[in-house]
Amino acid sequence: MSLITRILVIILSLIIMFLGGYLWTHRKKKFLVFSPADKPSLSTTLAVLGGCLMVAGLATLFTSFMANLVPFLWMIVIDVILATIMTFTLLIYLFSN
Repeated sequence: MSLITRILVIILSLIIMFLGGYLWTHRKKKFLVFSPADKPSLSTTLAVLGGCLMVAGLATLFTSFMANLVPFLWMIVIDVILATIMTFTLLIYLFSN
């Protein structure tokens, strides 16, 4: 695996961990247009999504230093799936009454 690929994946893992940390820290306070005080299930959803994203980011960071390509590719796919799930889940909360 080339050096530029490792650098890009490290940047990806830092972005994923930042997103997870942001969701985790905002599970009890209002952010953007979301208010967990109005919807208690949103707090739980943010905690679960934030935890999953932080773990996935750490795992991606770990696999970026491995020589084997298969876990590396799996973690990138998992990161993309989790980010998509996060987006659609927050859209559901945005448009729900």
